[in-house]
Amino acid sequence: METETIELSRDAEKVLNWRKEWLRRLYNRHNANKIARDSSIDLHFAVDLRRRCDDEELCMRILYGAD
Repeated sequence: METETIELSRDAEKVLNWRKEWLRRLYNRHNANKIARDSSIDLHFAVDLRRRCDDEELCMRILYGAD
């Protein structure tokens, strides 16, 4: 599988870092980075979901579907 590297503008990089910062307060580093990079995931929903649910694995399944 080939991965594509995309260069971000400074503004886009600031937004991504801001999203990561918020998410790392509630999710482990790997999950926070995954959610932050995924623009299809609503940040507020992901944060509120985790605040209401102690099970991070369940939150990830809700956000991304069951594997």
